Amino acid sequence: GLTSPSKAYRLCCIIALDSIDDRRIAFSIMQTLLPDEESDVIKHAVKTLARYFFHDDFRLKGAITDFFLSLGKMITEPLSEYIDELENEIDRKSLVDMIESVGGTVNPELLRAKGEARVVLSDNHLDEVLEKRRQALEELEKYDELIKTTHTLDLSVMFTDVKGYTAFSAKASLSEVMSMLKQHDEILKPVFEKHSGEVLKKIGDAFLVVFENHNNAILAAIEIQRKLNAFNASVPEDRKLAIRIAVNSGSVIRTENDVLGDTVNLASRLEGVGDAFEILISEFTLQRINRQIFEIEAHGEHVLKGIDKPVKSYKVKW
Repeated sequence: GLTSPSKAYRLCCIIALDSIDDRRIAFSIMQTLLPDEESDVIKHAVKTLARYFFHDDFRLKGAITDFFLSLGKMITEPLSEYIDELENEIDRKSLVDMIESVGGTVNPELLRAKGEARVVLSDNHLDEVLEKRRQALEELEKYDELIKTTHTLDLSVMFTDVKGYTAFSAKASLSEVMSMLKQHDEILKPVFEKHSGEVLKKIGDAFLVVFENHNNAILAAIEIQRKLNAFNASVPEDRKLAIRIAVNSGSVIRTENDVLGDTVNLASRLEGVGDAFEILISEFTLQRINRQIFEIEAHGEHVLKGIDKPVKSYKVKW
């Protein structure tokens, strides 16, 4: 019914759902309604959802918060009406804050129960609020643990780019840039695939690649530099490719098409320290690879933007 082309029918559905106490209703409404919906439908939907704003389900409350924020000032009138029905001063303040966060204005009297002067909360009420806070923190910890167990992996993260690419692309023709990138990709992509590296992003001359096997990341980096060396020996000076590669390893949050976390940030910053034809790795990668099969030398310590402590780096000889 919520997807009906008839506004009157959608409105009737919202009003009917308001009498049913089931949190699944809240998700159905949020998934169906769009910000460009008729204002009176939105108004009734917001009032229906408002009671779930204080639900014990931390995920539901977060979803409703995001939904209200997406509606902007449209929530002002229906939430103000709902606030006027609440007796709990703290709950009223929570919804007032929500309205003000989207630029809406609220009558200050809505912060108080109808017809009452400001009250001093009892110890029992304070205990109740503190208990709700404790439960919310426990719920948050559960979701943090869920993220760790279902989306966190120990990976090697590789960044590559062509040194001098920006200057080259500024003076070269579009066809020359496209030709260079095509040669670049034809060399790098098969190597990533050969060593089970997964390309997550490619922006111009830069690759972000992840490896479950840490040794494979270094083997891939070495093979890339050797193939580029052979390629450069066969082309004119102005067509040579100078790649720098950096690898960092550690815990990352893995989504379907991306990786997140400090491990990724450090790898990105480390790549900026390297020079053409170099392979730099962090001490975290050094700890995870078989040092007997690679020739490695210290490269020094670096203060990197956004990284709290100086970072030790190492150069892989190829």
